[in-house]
Amino acid sequence: MAALFKTIAWNGISLEVPGEWDLGAMGRNHLLFGENREPRLEVTWTEVLVWGSLEKQMKRFTVRVRKRLGITVSPLPVLFNQVNPDAPVTLAGFSWKSAASRGRGGLVLCHRCRRIVMFRFFDHYENLSDSLMKTIVGSYEDGCFRDRCSWQLFGLNLSTPDGFRLCRYSFRPGAFFMEFKAQGQGMTVYSWGPASFLLQGGGLEGFARQRADLPDKIPVSGEGETGPFLVWEWQRFPWAFGLLQSYQGFRIWHHRTKNRILGLKCLSNSKEGRKQMEGAIIFHDTKG
Repeated sequence: MAALFKTIAWNGISLEVPGEWDLGAMGRNHLLFGENREPRLEVTWTEVLVWGSLEKQMKRFTVRVRKRLGITVSPLPVLFNQVNPDAPVTLAGFSWKSAASRGRGGLVLCHRCRRIVMFRFFDHYENLSDSLMKTIVGSYEDGCFRDRCSWQLFGLNLSTPDGFRLCRYSFRPGAFFMEFKAQGQGMTVYSWGPASFLLQGGGLEGFARQRADLPDKIPVSGEGETGPFLVWEWQRFPWAFGLLQSYQGFRIWHHRTKNRILGLKCLSNSKEGRKQMEGAIIFHDTKG
């Protein structure tokens, strides 16, 4: 499975999809996968949770999604395996049809965090096997029981501390960034490439100063397992008399093997908060 499937983790959920499927569209609570420019799977989930009976939650969510997508939905026996063994869930199956396509799907409701996830598979162009759908839905994991949130897509794999929320993001070719905020804190993750082209002439420090507002001081430099790195740490007083202050840091390093440049910008109202952010966010892997 590891060779044929890839993991996608985004904003509180993760799942395995076939390696040849591309991530064609995305939103904060929405992912659309396709193959050969045809849709294969759409995943939609709730973030602001509504309390009430499980049946009412499932009904409200289904009605809202049905109106938004312009589809008709009919109940089906559950075709999927149990998911998320660390938290009890409710499963429901359905078939759907629109003017242009049709397919099957499933709803997963986590009893712990009460998040609802809808998997909508497209069968119009090519019937997907029951075993494939079972594998994908069975791989689904809800991150509600973890103290960090995982993010894994487009070759970028990292985790963020509990309490941070995604504010902005962009995945333009050659330049990725994801901005997160929590109370009194903020951080931004960067990934640029190809490094062999971007570092021509100015080197790592020159590249960093072109893309970040950095203090006029010499950074701490070193050599890590993946390549060279630079670190700036500074303190700013945005208001008179130093009544409010911010502790800021910017770390940038060159991943030679993956031919990428990675960056991490942190801002906190305390020095301890900045250190916690730098220690909690982890880049596991970056593919060029």
